[in-house]
Amino acid sequence: MKKLLLIFSFFGIFIALSAQIEDGEYNPWKYMREELVLSRLEMLKTMDRLDCEKVKEEITHLDALRKDKLEEDSLIVDAYFSLRNISFFQCSESYNYLKHLIKTDTSEHFRCYAITLLGWMRNTESIAFLKELLKKEGLTKDERYNAVLAYCQIAIASERQDLMDESDRLVDEFCGNKNGTAYNCLDEDCTTLYFTIGGAPAIDYFSYCLENETNSLIAALKLAQLGEYEKTYPVFVEVLKNEDIDNIFSALQGLAAIGTPETFELIRAQTQNENSFIAKQAQYIFEYIDRKRREQ
Repeated sequence: MKKLLLIFSFFGIFIALSAQIEDGEYNPWKYMREELVLSRLEMLKTMDRLDCEKVKEEITHLDALRKDKLEEDSLIVDAYFSLRNISFFQCSESYNYLKHLIKTDTSEHFRCYAITLLGWMRNTESIAFLKELLKKEGLTKDERYNAVLAYCQIAIASERQDLMDESDRLVDEFCGNKNGTAYNCLDEDCTTLYFTIGGAPAIDYFSYCLENETNSLIAALKLAQLGEYEKTYPVFVEVLKNEDIDNIFSALQGLAAIGTPETFELIRAQTQNENSFIAKQAQYIFEYIDRKRREQ
């Protein structure tokens, strides 16, 4: 999509967008977690294919690549694309092959990618396999993380409360949480996992990290995206005062997630920032809103 700035003046865009925002139209920054879930579910529509002969062809192709030990970059890329293509088909061959790779492939990266794809396929029949996988001794941290994430994604898509409750337990276990007293706030994997499951466990986790000033900006951003505004607003305002370029976009996203006329005025002011990088980041906040609304 061509940039709107080629069509309208800066003033015209932001007046129009401000009116839309204040009229209560859809604000995607408030629903980043939901957007993530929906994007994965939208992907399922492209995966609902049953031409299992094509799956067999892809498996034959991928097995041939793996015999070459994937030493060349081009072969590695081809192999990853081939594995992704296999996951686009809802065939027993797809599931069985992914599980086979997870159990036997010598490449940790490839095993983790296969686990990721199993989660993307959102089939509750994969839950039993993931449970057994998580009991396996010798799993690497990345394998365990991807398995827990895959479990959470399947549980959320299923809307089954028992699976979602088990997801909460698995995330707490992975992150070493013992009654909210041993959170690992520096672990990016835990940030992703808690944001994925959402709800009270996520709010507890990010609140703990915010209060303990560990990755406080990221914690504030995630809390704002989970609907916690009062305690996060001051964090974002402080970042804007300091104009820390490395953190400014996170603060702008947080203010957009809060989504009040006041916070959008703060973002709009940054579009006139003398630092062109910060100004473009602020402009993007509004452009993204406009684009997502056009998609509705």
